[in-house]
Amino acid sequence: MKRQNSNNGLLSSGDHFHQQEKGLLIMNKLSNTYKEWSAEVDRILVKKVGLDQGCMADWLSRDAYDDGLSAEEGALICLEAQDFFSDQDLAELFN
Repeated sequence: MKRQNSNNGLLSSGDHFHQQEKGLLIMNKLSNTYKEWSAEVDRILVKKVGLDQGCMADWLSRDAYDDGLSAEEGALICLEAQDFFSDQDLAELFN
């Protein structure tokens, strides 16, 4: 997937995700592709606990995406599935 940037150059999808990680793209759950949504879940997880989805046990990420959950809701569900934290710990992380 290629997009044209303001300098009339092309951005690769990798550049697109790089910009997302820098917080330059504002993304909502309705406009994200699954890959973009998953990358945002990873960004949130790394910020909250220092680990991404690749470091954790499998969870139903595609179901969460298909259900229209936000990336933050997905990150919370991912952590709940890991049994790393108590409910109180998770509430503190996400409030």
